[in-house]
Order: sequence, then C-alpha cells, then structure tokens
Amino acid sequence: MNADRENELARMMHTYGSMLTGLCAGLLGDRYLAQDIVQETFLKAWKHFDTLRGGQPSEKAWLCRIAVNLCRDHQRTRWFRLVIPDETLMETIEAPQEDRSILEAVYALPARLREVVVLHYYQNMDATEMARVLGMTPSAVYRRLRQARGKLEHLLKGADDNE
Repeated sequence: MNADRENELARMMHTYGSMLTGLCAGLLGDRYLAQDIVQETFLKAWKHFDTLRGGQPSEKAWLCRIAVNLCRDHQRTRWFRLVIPDETLMETIEAPQEDRSILEAVYALPARLREVVVLHYYQNMDATEMARVLGMTPSAVYRRLRQARGKLEHLLKGADDNE
C-alpha cells in the first residue's frame, strides 16, 4: 500500500510539479517562494491522499486547489504583507517591454483577480476547471475574469499614457 502511494505521489510530482510551480509563481510573484509552496502542496497531498481517491473529479484540480489555498494562506501572513515584493521573477523574465508591462499589470491586480488571470491565461484552464480549483461556480469565475480584464485594460491604458 505504502509503496503504491509513494509511486503515485512521485508520478504526480513529475506530472504536475512544473505546472504547480508556474501557478504559484504567478500568484505570489516569487518563484523561490513558489517552490516552497509546491513542496508543501505535495506534503498535504501525501497526508490527504485518500481524499483524492474518495471522489475528487480531477487530481490536477485537487492539487491546484491545495496550491492556491496555500498561496492564499501565505498571502495573509503578516510577513508577506510587510515585505516588499521580491523582484526575482520579473528580473529573470526575458521578454519584450510590452510583455513585461502586461506581467506587471497582472501582479498589480488584487489576489482574487490575479488568481483567475493566472489560471486562465497562464495555466490554460477553462471556467469549469477553474471553478473546481477556486471552489466557486463557473459563472462566478466568468464574473471575476470580466472584472480582471476590465482592471487590466485600465492599468495597461494608464501604462500607455505614461510612455
């Protein structure tokens, strides 16, 4: 039993590790912190492995939900709110200025809007899958996406006016 569980966890780590790191980095803006959160995600998955087999519709959605909840928990900590956001992610991105402006606008969004943008545009999830990950209805996901697009449009127009 334990060997099967270890093999299954190793498979999930191999299959979803990079995707989860990208997701957490997109939500937190720090890839090193994201790697820590992903490790914690797999620890929680190991501890609660039976809940996955107990009727979860998708292991990808299950792992993403754990990761998103851990990111939310981390964002609520006093340390995260007081520390100046780490620029390591932005510094490592080799992208045209236009793309960097978009990323900066995404990071300027409130966390609840940034989540749907990262899941939809960077993780290529549809509304149903995002709803499972975020614990909301697909219509609520669409509403948040609409809000996020509106805010991004406003932020990006402001960036264009400043140039």
